[in-house]
Amino acid sequence: MNKNLFKSLALAAVAVIAGACAKEQITSGDGETVEMTFNVDVPEATITTKGLSDAAQVDELVFQAFLRGAKDQNRHYIYTPVPELTQTVPVVDKKATVKVSLVKGQTYSFAFWAQTKGTGYYDTSDLRAVKMNTDIVKANDPKMDAFYGYNDYKSVKASYSEHVTLLRALAQVNFGAKTLDRSDALQARESSVTLSKVPDTFHPFWKTSEGEGSITYANNIVISDEKLVIADKTGNAEYDYLATAYVFANKEKSILIDASATITLSNGKTTEVAVPNAPIQVNYRTNILGDLLNFDGVWNISIDEEFKGGDWIYDPVGSELKKGAAVTLTEDYSAFKSSGVVIPMNVVSSLDLNGYTFKNEKGTALDVRGSLTINGSGKVLCEGPVGEANAAVFVQDGGKVVINDGYYYSKNGNSCIYVQGGKVTGHTITIGGEVKPLYYGGGIVEINGGVFEAEASKFVLNQNDYIENESCFIVKGGIFVGFNPAEVNECHGKVKSFVADGYKAVETTYEGKQAWKVEAIPPVTTQEAFNSAIATANATVVLAAGTYDMPSTVGDGVSIIGTDASTSVLTLNSAVAWHGVNATFKNITVKYTNANYIGIQHAESIKYIGCVIEGQPFSYANNAVFEKCTFNQTSSNAYNIWTYGSKEITFNNCVFNCAGKGALVYKEGGTDWYKATFNGCKFIASAPVAGKAAIEIDSSLNPYEVYINNCTSAGFDNGSKSGNSLWNNKKGDSTNLKVFVDGVPQTL
Repeated sequence: MNKNLFKSLALAAVAVIAGACAKEQITSGDGETVEMTFNVDVPEATITTKGLSDAAQVDELVFQAFLRGAKDQNRHYIYTPVPELTQTVPVVDKKATVKVSLVKGQTYSFAFWAQTKGTGYYDTSDLRAVKMNTDIVKANDPKMDAFYGYNDYKSVKASYSEHVTLLRALAQVNFGAKTLDRSDALQARESSVTLSKVPDTFHPFWKTSEGEGSITYANNIVISDEKLVIADKTGNAEYDYLATAYVFANKEKSILIDASATITLSNGKTTEVAVPNAPIQVNYRTNILGDLLNFDGVWNISIDEEFKGGDWIYDPVGSELKKGAAVTLTEDYSAFKSSGVVIPMNVVSSLDLNGYTFKNEKGTALDVRGSLTINGSGKVLCEGPVGEANAAVFVQDGGKVVINDGYYYSKNGNSCIYVQGGKVTGHTITIGGEVKPLYYGGGIVEINGGVFEAEASKFVLNQNDYIENESCFIVKGGIFVGFNPAEVNECHGKVKSFVADGYKAVETTYEGKQAWKVEAIPPVTTQEAFNSAIATANATVVLAAGTYDMPSTVGDGVSIIGTDASTSVLTLNSAVAWHGVNATFKNITVKYTNANYIGIQHAESIKYIGCVIEGQPFSYANNAVFEKCTFNQTSSNAYNIWTYGSKEITFNNCVFNCAGKGALVYKEGGTDWYKATFNGCKFIASAPVAGKAAIEIDSSLNPYEVYINNCTSAGFDNGSKSGNSLWNNKKGDSTNLKVFVDGVPQTL
């Protein structure tokens, strides 16, 4: 096979010369004829010639003349052939001369078609519409390449000579695999191609094609002595040809087709690659590239219909991840674009590194806006230039990433794992006199394993500086080189740790470098062990399933975490005194009796997150917060909670299930104003209690401010004084009570 076959942008010149005498044609009054000579060239590389063949197979030229008339209903000129001027001449050493006798004073149009003689691929009996003989076409045959030209509406006044530049009449579709040392079993030997929604007729005068059918290119030996060379900003990349087909298209605008190839390997097995919505355009090549021999299935791409350019590169790994597939690497992969592989919103994909490397030398490796789970040993590398959007894994638009294994690294000061800001919260922060908007987190990254490293170690795990009060990382495992995920400073000091509840970071080394390993905190399983663990200041204590008594002695700054809120249970049958203590409960059921004054007394602050509160607790902490807690009360004689001794108490997104009495805002004696806030809470009564609203307020002995925002009540009676079922000022008046509902002050 010709060694120069398919050279990108390299087409040799063809000069075609032929001679003939007109037999009979429409004449002017005196019948005088003149000679016209055409020098027909297939040009060298130009910006408009982006095919692959060097035209070496072309060895004949078809020439036809026409008389141009009026326009048809489609505003196309009507061309009437002058059959006696039709010529088919050989091309010898790419040089010839076309010489024809024409009637002086007549106006002609001329069409040219250069092809390989004897193939029968094209019906050239009428060059107004060249028909492809689709029943005999073959894959991988450079003899299908053909060129056209035209010279429209030429008035003949005297003998003259003219050059005509031919253009390729076809698009080329290539399937290519990365050039590697393959085993014989993975050598592609033969292939066939099927193209759907494609034209079978080309109109040289209009530079458009016609038809929308299916063409199957018969099985043929693959091109093995050539490489498909793709140029990009970093240089040339070589691929092995797997399958090639020529097809008619339009010159000015691409069209979208479906393309598939069936490839037969040396071991006799076949693999199929199918690509819907692939763009084709006359004189351009569409390249479907990647690890095609190791992927079976249908690959999806989407492309704007205004596609322009010489080469469209198709990426099977990226395409599969984009459409929501489970991809397992079978060799090292490098992203084609600086933006990396994007997982779109609402798409759920998985990637098994399988011991190989997934990298981008130009920028971000993985841009996750949907959901991606990464498994398997291997590497994910960002080797691009410094830039905020460059990372080994970049998360935005609400994306979620779960990392279970692998090695992750970023060079040049880029983040290893980065989470962008999401929607604006409506809040601002002032830094250096400049007011900045604050954002919700743009995504979540859960890390269960792997090794994480960055050239700039402070950016191993990184989230946008203007995310408000929210950690975007849930770290349950992994090794972090030069970075302690339990000691961070995000959200301008409001997020201190990325480590998940019930886990801890332990200092270690990785390849001689300082590192931290995150591991689970062993849960305590006995009351004695619980009492001992909770006595240590700043301890994080994990409770195994079981029922435990609330200890009376506790260290300041402790966190008590249940393995499951339904099975990790704390009981409080009498009050305990935690003087000045700050403590947090997470994911635990706390059971109180319905007796009065049962609670944790004298504490500075207590926070409950995701807990179940049963019975009737009295809140005593100076500052108390309940986040996403569920209160359960079955007695109509008791409340879900008394706010009692808490000077400031806040309930965020809590559910109050009760038998008619929800929350009681009340304190016995005092002059300082106390504050109770309910945000996004739901109050649900199994039955009403006469005169009791969801939130009962008694400010007769201590003044209160009560803020109720976006809360609902169901099943309650209307309040005895307020007349509504959400809140009721059962005692007190405007001198010692202020109530605001959704920001609006209420009339008492």
